Amino acid sequence: MSPAAPSPGDREFRAARVGSSLACRPRVVALLAFVLAGGLVSGVIWRHEQQRLREARSQATSVAAERAHDIQTSVERAFGPIYALAAMLQPGKELMPGFAVSGDRLLRYFPEASALQLAPAGVVRQVVPRAGNESTIGVDLLRDADLGRQARQSRSSGTPLLAGPFRMVAGGYEAAGLLPIFVDNQSDGRSFWGFAVVRIPFPEVLRESRLADLEEQGYAYQLFRRDPETREKHLLAASSAVALVEPVEKELAVFNASLILSVAPATGWSDRRGLLLQVAAGLLFCLVLAWQAAWQARLVAASRAHERTLELRVAQRTADLQRFAEVSAHHLQEPARRVATYAGRLRSQLAGRVDDPEVQLSLDFIAQQSGRLQELLRDAELYLSADQPRGPIECCDAEAVVESVRTRLAGP
Repeated sequence: MSPAAPSPGDREFRAARVGSSLACRPRVVALLAFVLAGGLVSGVIWRHEQQRLREARSQATSVAAERAHDIQTSVERAFGPIYALAAMLQPGKELMPGFAVSGDRLLRYFPEASALQLAPAGVVRQVVPRAGNESTIGVDLLRDADLGRQARQSRSSGTPLLAGPFRMVAGGYEAAGLLPIFVDNQSDGRSFWGFAVVRIPFPEVLRESRLADLEEQGYAYQLFRRDPETREKHLLAASSAVALVEPVEKELAVFNASLILSVAPATGWSDRRGLLLQVAAGLLFCLVLAWQAAWQARLVAASRAHERTLELRVAQRTADLQRFAEVSAHHLQEPARRVATYAGRLRSQLAGRVDDPEVQLSLDFIAQQSGRLQELLRDAELYLSADQPRGPIECCDAEAVVESVRTRLAGP
């Protein structure tokens, strides 16, 4: 038995099920929209953060370069007194008359220096101020544990040299500026006289460089020197003892010494507050976009479900009308045939008996209309059966059919 045709109620139920299944798809659409929007927003935030980081590092580099120039100027200015002492030396004398007075004046004009020393043949003989520096008198700089290597290097090269830094007894660090002094003589032309030495305290020498202003600008800093041989780091000044995170560094050369200024934001390079605001705004954008996509998908699903329901209803109504037309054509065919038969009999029986032309005209009209009614019913049946299969649909060999037709056409 062939399965029964689905009723209109079953079809409407299936349409409702299709609509409900489509209504679940907005969740997938919302999830997809959220993921895509999240990826886009993440890329935008990442690019913005990278651009902000580049700008922040560029600004920190500019600030570090400006402060490094000021530091270099301050340290080089501290060497000024020893050049003046070298100019005031009298040939052939190991001691400078009036050294204490001249040294005090120089220290007033050059506050970056804390003490001045004269070391004929490398041995310290005179020092200003004398109070607190008595222990340095008689020290052989060429053999000193702290300054020996740098002093010999300065004597050999004949160039000024910044030695240190050294930890002071009172705390802090200081560096020593060595200026080798050579005098002309008649025997060998030019001979080593000794050193003019300036003591440079850290971080006092950095006051004029406004290094402390970096903290007011939100930066942490470290100024240090690496030993060229041991690569040991000697910290000269710092805003705090905490290590800097990915600082920008600016190297400044002071005579033979290479000082490094490291600068980094005190709160770090990341802008957490700004990043949180960007993430919150991006998340809100993704949620709104996902909600909008889900709403649109739900509308599309509801529209498709409604269209399918209407299509099923139209198909059902069309089938009902077709069935009604088939039944009507079938049941009206017999009455129409009988009317036509009775009209023919009546016209044949009354032929020649009726002289009234109106009666004859009526009989002819009845016969004509009954025949036309039969033709209309036959046309309706043919129209209704046009879309019905005449037999089972089977596969056939087109070449065999064509060959059979050719054979018949070619025959006698």
